[in-house]
Amino acid sequence: MKNWHTTFVVGIVVAIVVALLLFRGSPAAAPEEDYPTRTINLYIGSPPGGSLDLSGRVLAERLVSTLGEQVVIVNKPG
Repeated sequence: MKNWHTTFVVGIVVAIVVALLLFRGSPAAAPEEDYPTRTINLYIGSPPGGSLDLSGRVLAERLVSTLGEQVVIVNKPG
């Protein structure tokens, strides 16, 4: 009798193979060349001036240089 570890690993491998076969030809999986086409909102769950806000602003600068699209920081503390 197989132990449960072997059965678990085989199940994971089968699930990955099935997922790859299902999404291989999907048109939704193909990236669009002109994406993104509008402003990106980056929501941060802390008030302005905190460490998360500063990290988010650094990330936003890198996104602007990488994607070439405007990134707006939206602080939503809560």
